[in-house]
Amino acid sequence: MGMEEPKLRTSPNLETLPIRLLEFATPENRDVSQEENFETNFEGVPVSVNVKIKSFFEKKMNQMPLIDIIITVSTKTEKDVEAASVKLSVLKDKNGKAFASTKVGNYNRELKGLGRTLWEVALKLIQQITKKLEVPVKHQVSRVTGGGLTNQKWNELFAPLFEKYNYSKRFPDLWEKMYLPKEK
Repeated sequence: MGMEEPKLRTSPNLETLPIRLLEFATPENRDVSQEENFETNFEGVPVSVNVKIKSFFEKKMNQMPLIDIIITVSTKTEKDVEAASVKLSVLKDKNGKAFASTKVGNYNRELKGLGRTLWEVALKLIQQITKKLEVPVKHQVSRVTGGGLTNQKWNELFAPLFEKYNYSKRFPDLWEKMYLPKEK
């Protein structure tokens, strides 16, 4: 199934984007893509959001599709300049366990909290994927600093979110949570 031209949808705010997980790849349909565009607001600032979802099925991983979701946000004034993005990947490890990884980039420091808000959107998607595929998914978060972000500042920004979403600290730089299909 090829990519269809994405339709523009609106949402009152970034936190409540109604992202639709339509279908995932299957052994019969090994490559599925979808794309959506939104006009919304973040902290009163109008933003454009592009969501690309790709899932594909590989023979060696034939029990579950691999899923990549990339959400990109740009301000209305700088349409072609990304303000922030998050990439969410869900796949199986070599032991057959499903796990998720997220990578957040915040490129516009004037929009405080934008990267963390996108990360929270990704957490909602992990739960949706877990329910849709009916498999538990472990999400592990490693502290990665850079671009002027110190370990202390990273902890200040993310520790409240780990507490809010019931993540457990496993090592000094690693937190995790198991998402279950029956959770809300």
